[in-house]
Amino acid sequence: MLAKPESGIAQLEEATKIDPHQPTVFSNLAVGYAMMHKFDASENAARALVNLDRAGARPPMLLGFALMKQRKFTKEALQCLARAHDEYPVAYLFAARVLEAQGNLERAKSEVQTYLTTGEQEFRARAARWLELMSHSQQNTAGLLPQ
Repeated sequence: MLAKPESGIAQLEEATKIDPHQPTVFSNLAVGYAMMHKFDASENAARALVNLDRAGARPPMLLGFALMKQRKFTKEALQCLARAHDEYPVAYLFAARVLEAQGNLERAKSEVQTYLTTGEQEFRARAARWLELMSHSQQNTAGLLPQ
């Protein structure tokens, strides 16, 4: 599927018809659509997955990611990402993006800071830079506010 996601998607779609109760199929489908930047289809597959697997962290992570990528910066997206961050620390960064878009810069900064405490290394440099930019931006806009 990595080399040719389209053919993988077609096979997964067929698999959903054969067994519409298989969480792994919907999980892979959500990821495949995301790889193709078809985030609306990824959202649909992730929603089906959430209905099939209400206990795991992966379903809400995939749904929260799909919502965020579609700029659906909603309470639902935040709830999904909060359910996933223990297993997927990058969910803190996705939640920060949602919060930043909502204008809640303090909570966004808190999510990035929490990510930095997890020990996760993959996006550490980006997260630190983002935190720095958010802090700098907040200082600049503070000077524009009436005293």
